[in-house]
Amino acid sequence: MAEHYLARHPKEAQAMLMVGLTYSKADNHGAAQPWFERALAQDPNYYIGHEYLADSLFKQGALDAARREYEAFGAFVPTEPKVQYQLGLIDLELSALDAAEERFQRAISLLEALRARDPKMYNARLPDLASYHARLGDVAFARDDYTAARDAFLTATKLCPGNVSAFYTLSLAQRRLGEDALADEALARYEQGRATVVGGPRGGTGR
Repeated sequence: MAEHYLARHPKEAQAMLMVGLTYSKADNHGAAQPWFERALAQDPNYYIGHEYLADSLFKQGALDAARREYEAFGAFVPTEPKVQYQLGLIDLELSALDAAEERFQRAISLLEALRARDPKMYNARLPDLASYHARLGDVAFARDDYTAARDAFLTATKLCPGNVSAFYTLSLAQRRLGEDALADEALARYEQGRATVVGGPRGGTGR
């Protein structure tokens, strides 16, 4: 479908982007990357291409290149919380915990600013906000600050009960704090949610 559209519009950046997205959805990020690069070369102002290219590079482990593309995307949309979140993920991957924490806090602040300005959009992005808090929990966990980690994961699960992975990491933090009964509850919520996502119960609790 996307290739057919590109055949009719061979010089259109959007068509190139569409082809790249078909590969991204199939988790073939190596194949997607050159299409996003072509789209940006065709139209440097088609800034959404920077985000998709950055995502592709990040998932391939090209962290420095991904950072450059997220920053390029952020230059066009400086108030977009996802930019800070993704940059924080890169910092977290590199164990730059202070930098990661700052990025996640900034992402939270930017998204919280929507509450008064656009409540409908704010509510629609509560799952994003939950992810930002969960990543703060990851930072705290990496510092062995299990109380802060637990609190961050609790916030994430309250904001978005469908954030299944946050229940698992919550259970880990609670276990470290000796809150075994609560950890068992959180782990059960994780298992229930995971079974729903995959269409049936399965063993294992991989993080």
